Amino acid sequence: MTPGPDRRWAELAREQEFLQLAEVRRQAEGWRNGLAGTTALLTVLVFVKGRDNLADLSPGGRVTAMVLLGAGFLCLLCGTLTAVRACYGRPGESVYLGGQALRRWTEREVARAGRLVITATVLSVAGVLCVAAAVGVAWSTTQDTGVPPEGGAARIAGR
Repeated sequence: MTPGPDRRWAELAREQEFLQLAEVRRQAEGWRNGLAGTTALLTVLVFVKGRDNLADLSPGGRVTAMVLLGAGFLCLLCGTLTAVRACYGRPGESVYLGGQALRRWTEREVARAGRLVITATVLSVAGVLCVAAAVGVAWSTTQDTGVPPEGGAARIAGR
């Protein structure tokens, strides 16, 4: 390479230090949007297309499905709020005018926002898994009423 491109690459490498926070915040915005979409989609699927009546479930299945749904939506809500915090930082933060103070703040903020994005990811995966498990419980669990289904055992017994 010629000295011109090498010099430009060196400049770009030096600038990366100053662009880290904007990049982490951009990633967090993407996660926030994805989590909001996932939460909306799961809400529609569970409440519109899910089982109409949880009372048809066995008592243990009903409690399990309700706890899983609640935990799933709580995880999705917390994941979304965590991603929003990663996007925008803490309300009321001070603006640093000194170079070294700004540098330390930026380094801390990049690390904090990165941790928040990871936390939002874990919460979103946990939320989706909880909702999926709740749907599985609702679809696979029924209450044993002791009455045979229409046409089933009654027909076999000749009734």
